[in-house]
Amino acid sequence: MRSPRSRAFIVRVLLATIVMAVGAATAVAQSTTEIAIPYEKFVLDNGLTLIVHEDHKAPIITVNVWYHVGSKNEKPGRTGFAHLFEHLMFNGSEHYNDDYFKVLEPLGATDLNGTTNNDRTNYFQNVPTPALDVALWMESDRMGHLLGAIDQAKLDEQRGVVQNEKRQGENQPYGRVGITVTENTYPAGHPYSWSVIGSMEDLDAASLEDVQQWFKTYYGAANAVIAIAGDIDPQTAKAKVEQYFGDIPSGPPVAKHDVWIAKRAGAHRQIMQDRVPQARIYKVWNIPEWASEEARYLDLVTDVLAAGKTSRFYKRLVYDEQIATDVAAFVSLREIGGQLRIQGTARPGVDLDDVERALDEELARFLAEGPTEAELQRVKTQFRARFIRGIERIGGFGGKSDVLAMNEIYGGSPDFYKTTLERVANATAEDLRTTAEKWLSDGVYILEVHPFPEYTTVASEVDRSKVPEAGAPASAKFPELQRTTLSNGLQVVLAERHAVPVVNFRLLVDAGYAADQHGIPGAASLALSMLDEGTRRRSALEISEELALLGASLGASSNLDMSQVSLSALQENLDASLDIFADVILNPSFPEADFQRLKRQRLAQIQQEKVQPIGVALRVFSRLLYGEGHAYGNPLTGSGTEESVQRITREDLAEFHQTWFKPNNATLVVVGATTIDEIQPTLERLFRNWRRGNVPQKNLATVPQKQRSAVYLMNRPGAIQSVIFAGHVAPPKANPDEIAIETMNTLLGGNFTARINMNLREDKHWSYGAGSIFWDARGQRPFFVYAPVQSDKTKESMYEVAKELQGILGEKPATSEELSMAVASQTLTLPGSWETANAVASSIAQIVRFGLDDQYFETYADNVRGLKLRQIQSAAANVIYPDKLVWVVVGDREKIEAGIRELGLGPMYEIDADGNVKGEVGTR
Repeated sequence: MRSPRSRAFIVRVLLATIVMAVGAATAVAQSTTEIAIPYEKFVLDNGLTLIVHEDHKAPIITVNVWYHVGSKNEKPGRTGFAHLFEHLMFNGSEHYNDDYFKVLEPLGATDLNGTTNNDRTNYFQNVPTPALDVALWMESDRMGHLLGAIDQAKLDEQRGVVQNEKRQGENQPYGRVGITVTENTYPAGHPYSWSVIGSMEDLDAASLEDVQQWFKTYYGAANAVIAIAGDIDPQTAKAKVEQYFGDIPSGPPVAKHDVWIAKRAGAHRQIMQDRVPQARIYKVWNIPEWASEEARYLDLVTDVLAAGKTSRFYKRLVYDEQIATDVAAFVSLREIGGQLRIQGTARPGVDLDDVERALDEELARFLAEGPTEAELQRVKTQFRARFIRGIERIGGFGGKSDVLAMNEIYGGSPDFYKTTLERVANATAEDLRTTAEKWLSDGVYILEVHPFPEYTTVASEVDRSKVPEAGAPASAKFPELQRTTLSNGLQVVLAERHAVPVVNFRLLVDAGYAADQHGIPGAASLALSMLDEGTRRRSALEISEELALLGASLGASSNLDMSQVSLSALQENLDASLDIFADVILNPSFPEADFQRLKRQRLAQIQQEKVQPIGVALRVFSRLLYGEGHAYGNPLTGSGTEESVQRITREDLAEFHQTWFKPNNATLVVVGATTIDEIQPTLERLFRNWRRGNVPQKNLATVPQKQRSAVYLMNRPGAIQSVIFAGHVAPPKANPDEIAIETMNTLLGGNFTARINMNLREDKHWSYGAGSIFWDARGQRPFFVYAPVQSDKTKESMYEVAKELQGILGEKPATSEELSMAVASQTLTLPGSWETANAVASSIAQIVRFGLDDQYFETYADNVRGLKLRQIQSAAANVIYPDKLVWVVVGDREKIEAGIRELGLGPMYEIDADGNVKGEVGTR
């Protein structure tokens, strides 16, 4: 809204605004025939609608122009345009390029302003009768001749004014409530889900071209209504409007929203703080639109609840109990939907819950009983009185020109107000009760606003000219490991942790995905998923229920080398929890119905993996590295293939369990609040019938490096990113240079500040994140660089990956600074790494899986700190082979193939999502 120029004007606008906010319109059950605003309506040839009301009681005329455009015509990312344009309309037009007020105010204009809401923008003024031609000339000039006067300077000026208006509003007490309510009561994309004033970011982004296009779209004659009321006859008014507005083009067709109430369900509560002296509660419901009958009933409901000292809310909360200093209830009715708001401000020292409880009780009483006849008569009379007093004036909010234009825009006819008055007059107590019950029984949004505490600061002597030095590294203490072996050959490794009364168990079976080499790909993973689906004594639901009652959790999974079953149990329920743990390990029944269900889920998982670029790369990469017949040649995800999973039967899963689950092929890791002496007898009892047996040998044969690099391209038409994998086989995890290899990879691609990520993400901005990894395994493990990159930088990214791998071997060897950062990264995080028993169990599992020394983690930090630069360089030389890479690229072949070929990395093959080579990609 433009800043008015007189104190009297400000007072009138504020009073009128308050009247509108509290809700317009109610009428009494009396005859309404005497309440009429005579008018004539004309539609000019250019589509402009003119409504004229003749009133000669004073020698003044109001010109009220309504454009059927508001914030609901905006789009996300372009909010605030309607209101910004309202400001621009006062800054001059092509034939009077100066402030609008400078012409009208000296002529005695009053009620001169403009406003914007969700649905319309209006401009209005009252002028002495002799000044009508001036007002029409000014309004027509800005309707038809504005664009030539809008330049960047004016846009920037008014943008700043609007932003300060926004700041001023939000700087008031409870000033952020409006935008908070708006954003949380309508779904994203709903045209009422953003504020009329818009966001700072959108206002900043508004360009001169955007503003000009907005004017061309919405400010045509056919999208406007002019209401003229006062000391003039209709024919004279029509002639003058045709004279000044008749040459203005209609403008283009404008799309309009249909009713979209967006009724909510359930309750959504938010709590915010503000620099306010009192707590306040807001309750908001989405309700029907302006023109609906139910909206008028709800308007009357809010008056029963909160209009006047005898209203229910005021009398109880403010007058009788005095727990609130003010209460309010009103409707905000808009073209395609409305809102009903209830609010109460707690008296200082009163709990806001007490205020909310009282509001809820009074609302519930109304929903159950409705209004009394006296209440109904009172609110109808109040409505009719407000309407009559409003139309005493020809202009301003609630004046006759305002009523006629509003009803034309929102109701389709200038006299739609008669329908409203009739609805109010005929409303019954039951109408109000049932409508309120329908719309206010569910779907409430609740906002609590609480005073922000008065915090203080203290004087500081901190030196902020430089980052302080960290103290001496904290020593990471890994718990002592205790070992024992049960009579059946099951090895037990225990670490005592008595911080909380919980004991964690992890049975590690030497099987894993690698065991699928002797069965069907995917069987190991699926078998472990089935373990807790039922035993000979318990169904899946019984297992789940018993665990829940005991406060225990159980899980099963596999990796490349190991299959594991885990249990976390409360010390107080240890024996009963362990009974379930042992039952699942020893007696899985693999029920057919559950097997079929999990099999379908696994097939769906594989389909998901095959459409996820990184997932599908993981599926094919190991096959290309290790070849057929190797234990690691199946998908790294462990899920198998669609063909293999289709072949799996429940008998295959039972056979997997019988083949690999042997006590002499397993280790039980125990971490928590127990001792060897306490736990061993229980374990002996539970596992006494578990018999030893022979297990197959997994083929972990050494695989030679490729003779040369090759590129495997998987086509994903339309992909906007390419996923790049590049790698080869590397030494097993358990090797004498492992700590140096880990540290070398940390600086190459193992963390955020490593070379590969800093290159592709931070420097080039081609990737969200890239790096390198040594995929842990007992045998030769996969090493690969991974980089999801934008499609048009696929070739360049592959070049950079190759350059980084070549560089660390010679042209750009590791530096002392990089080594120091890598050492810090690997050692300073250790103290927090074993905070939980589960984290300790994971590290013990690594000791078991890779045959590491029991003191490995106890000495790890010292071994890392003792590394020399030459060891890092030697590790790189021994494990990085830039000219023997398997490249897997998942992307749009049409976009990336030619560029990749230009790199000359080696032969290029097209593969499918299962890693099958479809053929060599030839030159086109």
